[in-house]
Amino acid sequence: MLLFFTLVINGRLCAICAAISLIFFDMSVTFAVMFPRVAFAFVTTFFMAGLFENQAALDAVGKSYSGRCYQANSS
Repeated sequence: MLLFFTLVINGRLCAICAAISLIFFDMSVTFAVMFPRVAFAFVTTFFMAGLFENQAALDAVGKSYSGRCYQANSS
């Protein structure tokens, strides 16, 4: 979802990336409603991992997706 907002702010909204992010957001909300304890454990785990260990990797993934959408829209 953060990727979706980033692309909107950039003014270069890639329909494919937006659809993917919305689908994942919808799936995660549905899962959280059905299994709140499991979802909370997953969110906490990934949040802590992102904070302490994998921040550079997460940043790299975000930049590669943003760049791909930017290139697709700029042509």
